[in-house]
Amino acid sequence: MKHSKLSYAALALTLLPALPASAQDYDQDCNANGYVITAARGTFAGSPVYLGKSCDAFHKGHGEGTWCWQNNGINVKLPTGNWLLAKVELTCQNAGLDGMACSCIDFSNGGT
Repeated sequence: MKHSKLSYAALALTLLPALPASAQDYDQDCNANGYVITAARGTFAGSPVYLGKSCDAFHKGHGEGTWCWQNNGINVKLPTGNWLLAKVELTCQNAGLDGMACSCIDFSNGGT
């Protein structure tokens, strides 16, 4: 049986895992309580993810949890799973958010 290169290419495309979301997939805003991350596609599409000043997180479809930042993005842990918002850097012009200590290293070292 002879297979064409095209059929192998089609098979390879169907077996590739979905790429992780990255910074260009998200918009962000902030308010006095923290950050508001919105996505046009993916797991969090349709409803914003709220990242609070006290390292709390909320999404309408995934519930309440926690978040922390690390070198490669934002880690959001909710009852339905743990997600990495890859290459997302939180920026805001709200001085009240400048002192947030939601580093994932702080959590792993016993911090809040």
